[in-house]
Amino acid sequence: MEAEQHSRQTCVARGVRLAWCLACLFLGVNRLNGRFLAGQQVPVSNSKGAAKGPAKTEIQDQKAYGSGRVPQLIDITASTGIRFEHLASPEQKYIVESMSGGVALIDYDGDGWLDIYFTNAPNVAMALAGKKAKSALYHNNHDGTFTDVTDKAGVGYPCWAMGAAVGDYNNDGRPDIVVSCFGGVVLYRNNGDGTFTDVTKAAGLDKDTGWATGVTFGDYDGDGNSDLFVPHYVDFDMHDLPLFGSRKTCQYHDIAVQCGPRGLKGFPDTLYHNNGDGTFTEVAKDAGVDDVACGVPERNVADRTFASDRRIGVRRGLSRYCDAAVGRGGGAFFASLRERISRCRKSAECLRVP
Repeated sequence: MEAEQHSRQTCVARGVRLAWCLACLFLGVNRLNGRFLAGQQVPVSNSKGAAKGPAKTEIQDQKAYGSGRVPQLIDITASTGIRFEHLASPEQKYIVESMSGGVALIDYDGDGWLDIYFTNAPNVAMALAGKKAKSALYHNNHDGTFTDVTDKAGVGYPCWAMGAAVGDYNNDGRPDIVVSCFGGVVLYRNNGDGTFTDVTKAAGLDKDTGWATGVTFGDYDGDGNSDLFVPHYVDFDMHDLPLFGSRKTCQYHDIAVQCGPRGLKGFPDTLYHNNGDGTFTEVAKDAGVDDVACGVPERNVADRTFASDRRIGVRRGLSRYCDAAVGRGGGAFFASLRERISRCRKSAECLRVP
């Protein structure tokens, strides 16, 4: 009974997080489309392309937003034409089955309207049977609806996907997609004609085989080229699966639960320097960011991001956070980070994150 209640609470928590993410997503899309811009009557195109004034409800929304009142979020999924369903395993016997799922906003065709890319992942049984889960790219129709263009774009089956990031890795002015996977990363080059090409191997990224829980673009050395930072989670082998409740670390108050991250070994992170010719070189060890522990035994990395001032934020799964300023070149530019990590290990300096 207690195990069932714990599972139910976990599902509810994940549902709440998903609902909040979708709410923020559609609020952002609507704001970018001009529907919540305070004090502005932004024309909205009809199906024939002619511009007309904002509807009464839109004017009311703008006034409410401008007055300081909190905007009300409405679930409009049913009317958008988005039919994506993220696969999940109800049993969640393995930690890899409870970590996947991501979304990215990308104007892939350059029409000024944000499109949506959803990542997907199979469960362990599907993966062992050679079955895949389909991700999806939805084109924004400019009228509040979206069209599934996944097959045409060629981005349906990247990998066991964990998330995605958008950036222009080859500086051609078109946004590309990198997908973090249970088993490395996949880089999709935007061809500019509504399609993408998998250039992972050509870019030198196929050697990354770790469980990439996240990925981010960022120009860490200021050379004008977008580099890639790939945080990895735990060392998890699909052919040597830790059984549900089989170890002390796979129990919660003597209740059998999935194994990990506690009790599982961590996996080094990777930093890929953009060579400016469509290829990348792995430099994490030289940069000193290949294995940042910060007092967390399992290197439980939930997310890492490049900030605008070329800092790397490291969010830890055990509610710890560290960051440090990045220098401007050479192998010593992460010296301050290593110094901070050293102090963190000795004095628990890391800041608590709610």
